[in-house]
Amino acid sequence: MNSVLTSSYQQDLSYLNRPLSKVILLDTKAVHAKNQPENAIIIPPWKGDPQDKELLSYIPFLEYIAAMGISDVREAIKSFDGKHIPTEYAKREAALREKFNREMAEKKKNKPNLSIGGLLGSTLGMKQQGVLVTEEGKSLPDQIHESGMKQYEAMEKQIREQGAEWLKEQAEAEKAAQENQMKTMRSRFLNFWGNGGDENSKPTTVSPGGT
Repeated sequence: MNSVLTSSYQQDLSYLNRPLSKVILLDTKAVHAKNQPENAIIIPPWKGDPQDKELLSYIPFLEYIAAMGISDVREAIKSFDGKHIPTEYAKREAALREKFNREMAEKKKNKPNLSIGGLLGSTLGMKQQGVLVTEEGKSLPDQIHESGMKQYEAMEKQIREQGAEWLKEQAEAEKAAQENQMKTMRSRFLNFWGNGGDENSKPTTVSPGGT
């Protein structure tokens, strides 16, 4: 009877040298996150289907996490325990938007003493830190998404306009690094043979007769 032993690598987020309360690991296998499972979001592996948007569906949730200064991402992840995060987050966001619209309608009826920001933590089920400011007519998640899109568009524009130059600079840097590495290796090789790294020097040959 033949048996096949299989092994799997494990991620260790402690090597990142940053607070684990600020780190999220997205992976396709739970075993990879065995060291810090509370930081992990396990998603189905991509199988080449161009219609598979699973990874993209996490963008709203991750945008919110990044923008709101969540005190501990592990608690945020735990609040979705047993649920599909993109689907559940969309439900919470829809409920928040509905409440936001109701409060905005009340505000227009000259009732200014309304707390819109306080709805975020309770409705989305995650604790945030800092002051929440809402722009007139827009819920905070909408503003976060809009800001994220603007940053993405700005980055995409930079890539279009400067991408060729970046690639050229990278290629030149890699070439210089390779040349420096070859020079170092050559110097070590010459030193090993005793001519001090001087590539113009020649080894001395002594004949049996002493000439």
